[in-house]
Amino acid sequence: DGALKAKRYKKEIIVEYVVPRANAIGRENLIFLDDNARPHRAQNVMLALNNNEMNHFPFPPLSPDLNPIEHV
Repeated sequence: DGALKAKRYKKEIIVEYVVPRANAIGRENLIFLDDNARPHRAQNVMLALNNNEMNHFPFPPLSPDLNPIEHV
């Protein structure tokens, strides 16, 4: 369906998937982690995360070796 741009990422991933699941499981110990790709850092996406009180873990771009869950 094409490249994942910020507008689509916000709508299809953050608003329709992540936020409802965060609401369902609770946010006390929830940390949202992404790989810092350009669509993930777009202003509209960051605003949606902040407006929905998502704890966000900042992550260096293109750095899978630094992923804290990679070796779990």
